[in-house]
Amino acid sequence: MFAPVFFGILAAETGMLVYINGGHEPPVVVNNQGIKDRLMPTGPALGLFPDVDFEVKRTVLEKDDRILVFTDGVGDALDEQGESFTEERLLELVQAPASSLTDLMERIKTNLFAHIGKNKQYDDITLLAAWRKPE
Repeated sequence: MFAPVFFGILAAETGMLVYINGGHEPPVVVNNQGIKDRLMPTGPALGLFPDVDFEVKRTVLEKDDRILVFTDGVGDALDEQGESFTEERLLELVQAPASSLTDLMERIKTNLFAHIGKNKQYDDITLLAAWRKPE
Protein backbone atom coordinates (compact mmCIF):
# COMPACT_ATOMS: atom_id res chain seq x y z
CA MET A 1 0.00 0.00 0.00
CA PHE A 2 1.20 3.48 -0.81
CA ALA A 3 -0.28 6.96 -1.00
CA PRO A 4 0.92 10.12 -2.70
CA VAL A 5 0.76 13.16 -0.42
CA PHE A 6 1.24 16.90 -0.68
CA PHE A 7 1.66 18.76 2.60
CA GLY A 8 2.19 22.48 2.85
CA ILE A 9 2.12 25.28 5.38
CA LEU A 10 1.31 28.72 3.99
CA ALA A 11 2.11 31.92 5.88
CA ALA A 12 -0.71 34.21 4.75
CA GLU A 13 1.12 37.44 5.62
CA THR A 14 4.31 36.71 3.65
CA GLY A 15 3.10 34.16 1.11
CA MET A 16 5.86 31.73 2.16
CA LEU A 17 4.82 28.15 1.41
CA VAL A 18 6.88 25.38 3.00
CA TYR A 19 6.01 21.96 1.56
CA ILE A 20 6.86 18.36 0.83
CA ASN A 21 5.52 16.49 -2.17
CA GLY A 22 5.54 12.74 -1.68
CA GLY A 23 4.94 11.45 -5.20
CA HIS A 24 1.85 13.63 -5.70
CA GLU A 25 0.82 15.35 -8.91
CA PRO A 26 2.84 18.59 -8.94
CA PRO A 27 0.61 21.44 -7.75
CA VAL A 28 0.57 24.43 -10.07
CA VAL A 29 1.20 28.05 -9.13
CA VAL A 30 -0.38 30.49 -11.56
CA ASN A 31 -0.29 34.28 -11.88
CA ASN A 32 -1.83 36.63 -14.43
CA GLN A 33 0.90 35.75 -16.96
CA GLY A 34 0.27 31.99 -16.74
CA ILE A 35 2.00 29.10 -15.03
CA LYS A 36 4.64 30.40 -12.66
CA ASP A 37 5.79 27.18 -11.01
CA ARG A 38 5.12 23.45 -10.56
CA LEU A 39 5.85 22.01 -7.11
CA MET A 40 7.60 18.81 -8.12
CA PRO A 41 7.92 15.74 -5.88
CA THR A 42 10.48 15.99 -3.10
CA GLY A 43 10.30 12.27 -2.34
CA PRO A 44 8.34 9.12 -3.22
CA ALA A 45 4.76 8.30 -2.32
CA LEU A 46 4.31 7.28 1.31
CA GLY A 47 4.67 3.55 1.89
CA LEU A 48 6.82 2.75 -1.15
CA PHE A 49 10.12 2.65 0.77
CA PRO A 50 10.96 2.49 4.48
CA ASP A 51 12.89 5.27 6.22
CA VAL A 52 12.64 7.86 3.46
CA ASP A 53 13.74 11.44 4.08
CA PHE A 54 11.70 14.05 2.25
CA GLU A 55 13.31 17.24 1.04
CA VAL A 56 11.49 20.27 2.43
CA LYS A 57 11.08 22.99 -0.20
CA ARG A 58 9.98 26.60 -0.05
CA THR A 59 8.36 28.93 -2.51
CA VAL A 60 6.66 32.29 -2.21
CA LEU A 61 3.15 32.99 -3.41
CA GLU A 62 3.26 36.61 -4.52
CA LYS A 63 0.18 38.76 -4.26
CA ASP A 64 -2.39 37.62 -6.84
CA ASP A 65 -0.79 34.17 -7.23
CA ARG A 66 -3.08 31.14 -7.17
CA ILE A 67 -2.15 27.57 -6.29
CA LEU A 68 -4.06 24.47 -7.33
CA VAL A 69 -3.42 21.06 -5.78
CA PHE A 70 -5.15 18.17 -7.56
CA THR A 71 -5.15 14.39 -7.62
CA ASP A 72 -4.36 12.31 -10.68
CA GLY A 73 -8.04 11.37 -10.89
CA VAL A 74 -8.70 14.78 -12.47
CA GLY A 75 -6.49 14.31 -15.54
CA ASP A 76 -7.27 10.60 -15.74
CA ALA A 77 -11.07 11.05 -15.67
CA LEU A 78 -12.53 9.25 -18.68
CA ASP A 79 -15.39 10.19 -20.96
CA GLU A 80 -17.80 7.63 -22.39
CA GLN A 81 -15.40 6.92 -25.28
CA GLY A 82 -12.47 6.25 -22.90
CA GLU A 83 -10.64 9.53 -23.56
CA SER A 84 -8.87 11.19 -20.61
CA PHE A 85 -9.67 14.70 -19.45
CA THR A 86 -5.87 15.34 -19.35
CA GLU A 87 -3.73 17.50 -17.13
CA GLU A 88 -3.14 19.84 -20.08
CA ARG A 89 -6.85 20.64 -20.25
CA LEU A 90 -6.90 21.30 -16.49
CA LEU A 91 -3.91 23.65 -16.77
CA GLU A 92 -5.62 25.60 -19.56
CA LEU A 93 -8.67 26.09 -17.32
CA VAL A 94 -6.50 27.20 -14.39
CA GLN A 95 -4.67 29.80 -16.47
CA ALA A 96 -7.83 31.49 -17.79
CA PRO A 97 -8.77 34.66 -15.89
CA ALA A 98 -11.11 34.13 -12.94
CA SER A 99 -12.86 36.65 -10.70
CA SER A 100 -12.69 34.36 -7.64
CA LEU A 101 -11.70 30.90 -6.47
CA THR A 102 -15.36 29.96 -6.62
CA ASP A 103 -15.40 30.96 -10.30
CA LEU A 104 -12.21 28.98 -10.97
CA MET A 105 -13.40 25.84 -9.19
CA GLU A 106 -16.85 26.02 -10.82
CA ARG A 107 -15.20 26.30 -14.26
CA ILE A 108 -13.08 23.22 -13.59
CA LYS A 109 -16.02 21.25 -12.15
CA THR A 110 -18.33 22.14 -15.06
CA ASN A 111 -15.77 21.15 -17.71
CA LEU A 112 -14.66 18.01 -15.90
CA PHE A 113 -18.14 16.61 -15.29
CA ALA A 114 -19.28 17.54 -18.79
CA HIS A 115 -16.31 15.50 -20.03
CA ILE A 116 -17.13 12.51 -17.80
CA GLY A 117 -20.80 12.59 -18.77
CA LYS A 118 -22.56 9.40 -17.70
CA ASN A 119 -19.33 7.43 -17.39
CA LYS A 120 -18.58 5.90 -13.98
CA GLN A 121 -15.92 7.64 -11.91
CA TYR A 122 -13.16 5.12 -11.10
CA ASP A 123 -10.68 7.27 -9.16
CA ASP A 124 -10.88 10.07 -6.65
CA ILE A 125 -11.22 13.62 -7.94
CA THR A 126 -9.87 16.10 -5.44
CA LEU A 127 -9.03 19.77 -5.92
CA LEU A 128 -7.73 22.36 -3.45
CA ALA A 129 -7.10 25.98 -4.40
CA ALA A 130 -5.81 29.07 -2.65
CA TRP A 131 -5.42 32.64 -3.92
CA ARG A 132 -3.15 35.23 -2.36
CA LYS A 133 -5.28 38.24 -3.07
CA PRO A 134 -3.73 41.63 -3.89
CA GLU A 135 -4.30 44.37 -1.37
